Amino acid sequence: MSARHDIGRTREWMRDGEQFAAATLRQIPDAELYVPSLLPGWSRAHVIGHLARNAEALTRLAAWARTGVETPMYRDREQRAAEIQAASALPAGVLGSGDSAMARSTAAELLGWLTGRDRHVQITSPDGSLPTVPRWL
Repeated sequence: MSARHDIGRTREWMRDGEQFAAATLRQIPDAELYVPSLLPGWSRAHVIGHLARNAEALTRLAAWARTGVETPMYRDREQRAAEIQAASALPAGVLGSGDSAMARSTAAELLGWLTGRDRHVQITSPDGSLPTVPRWL
């Protein structure tokens, strides 16, 4: 089995990423969460909110891949933007701790789905030819 398909390594990589993001978040003083980030029009709170909302959205996408029940990441671009905007307005204590706990829960759910049998699942177009590109891309 190649490293690319080693579920144990994938789980370790996901956990390391979550821990790195959480440690980075802890280094940002509350007063600096709402200052502009390097992304035009986004504060640091927008970036943090995006990470948390994207984790939720990836869970929806993983559910689609796992069950075959269409569950896009977002209904549309407007839903994505609204979720990020709402998260960016959360109080620092919630943004800094509540979302981190939520993201850990989401990551744990995704990690729980990663089993040897799941990695062989393929999504194809209705006629069975080419892989389907989800609507949200």
